[in-house]
Amino acid sequence: FEDDIENLQDQVTYLQTEAGLQDAIRNQLGYLRYNERRLPMMDLPALSTELPDRWPYTIVSTIMLVRSLEAAQRAAQGEISLQPFTP
Repeated sequence: FEDDIENLQDQVTYLQTEAGLQDAIRNQLGYLRYNERRLPMMDLPALSTELPDRWPYTIVSTIMLVRSLEAAQRAAQGEISLQPFTP
């Protein structure tokens, strides 16, 4: 039990420091500093975009085409999208 108590005391001591407090806020609560951005690290799954050729799917297909073209244009300009589901 003494080792456990010592480990807990070390954690408490660390959390009482500025670095420990920031680590806890970032890792346990998920907060970011005002000048930080969260980047998605997982690839999106490869999903089929083949839809039936009738209403309302034609509208969805057109929207997907326009968004794909806009994303390709932004990528060609060197822009990086941090939110892949928004245009």
